[in-house]
Amino acid sequence: EENQGMVILEAAAMGLPIVVRDLPVYHGWLRDGQNCLIGKNDRELKKKLGQLIKNPKLRQKLRRGALKLAKDNDLRQTGKLLKQVYQSLLKNN
Repeated sequence: EENQGMVILEAAAMGLPIVVRDLPVYHGWLRDGQNCLIGKNDRELKKKLGQLIKNPKLRQKLRRGALKLAKDNDLRQTGKLLKQVYQSLLKNN
């Protein structure tokens, strides 16, 4: 378990459909059925992988969601956000 899951963002940037185990580190930024598939246990993960293999529309939807996730978490975006936070803090002092 990582602090954010950089390997997930790397896969997302490549437009790969993402399948992960339900871990707290993924809560809030990975959305089951939107930018990934999330399974609580081995049985659920097997089921989700089967869905992914059999359903090309689902694969495309997850690819699009993964690319959006990568774009939203791009370091340039993060840098802009941090700059805004720092500037607002400096204005308040």
